Formats: sequence, C-alpha cells, structure tokens
Amino acid sequence: MDDPEIRVATSTQDFDAARVLFLDYAATFGLDFDFLDFELELSTLEHSYLAPSGQIILLSDDEVEVGVIAIKKYDDEAAELQRAYLKEAYWNDSHGPTLLAAGEKAARRMGYTSMLAHLLPSMNHLMDLCKASGFMPTPPFRFDSLPGSVFLRKELS
Repeated sequence: MDDPEIRVATSTQDFDAARVLFLDYAATFGLDFDFLDFELELSTLEHSYLAPSGQIILLSDDEVEVGVIAIKKYDDEAAELQRAYLKEAYWNDSHGPTLLAAGEKAARRMGYTSMLAHLLPSMNHLMDLCKASGFMPTPPFRFDSLPGSVFLRKELS
C-alpha cells in the first residue's frame, strides 16, 4: 500500500465517491438515518458541506476511496465532525489518525477554534480515535440523537 492520499472534495466525481462512503457509513451502523433527513443530505452534498463553512475530505489508498470525513459549521466558533467513516480493513493502520487530523486541520483553516463530535454508542473505533486525539466529553449539543450517544469536544490550537 502507498501512503494514503487526502483531498478535499471539489468535483462531481469526489462528491459521488463521498455519497458512496456516506451510504457505507449508514449501512455499517444498521440504522435508519431518515430522522436526520439523510436522503436530502446525500442529494445536496455539494451545497451542505461547502467552503468556507464546511468541507468533505476523502482519503484514498491505491487510488481507491477508503474514508471520508465531513466538517460542517456548528456555530461561529465550532465545527462539527460528521460522517467520519473508514472502511473496516483500514482501521488497523494509520489511516484513521490521518483522516481525523485532516479534518481538524481543515476546521482550523476555516477559522474554527473547536471541533464537536456526536457519536453513536456503536462507533467504538471513532470514539477511541477522538479520545486519543484529545477530544473530551461535553454536554449534549444535539437533541435529535439516539439514546447512548456520546458528545465530545476538542479545542483546536
């Protein structure tokens, strides 16, 4: 395997790849995301995650998209990490930290001073990764969440 490639989604092909990874994300957790208007989100990725307030970042390995992370404005100070997903075969190497670091870097570049994460209880890998990166528990900031959801925050320096 080559070093993973990180890139910001800008083209139709990039957003199509992000849609596929978002669908993989939803399937991985076996949940119905309709209560979050997931279908609408998928159909409007190019607008929902548009710079300067948001971005979609893709991670590729050997020219195959294997991960995605989306950054979206929560408020003027904080970005929210959304749809962070990495194909299972890539969790045991450096791809997870690389993807999360790219998301944090993008949030800093957009002027955010903190990053929020709303994780489902089944997102064990991502929860461990966020905590290892310095995310700390924070009070709930979303109220459309499932029972057992975990809320984290990281100050970006």
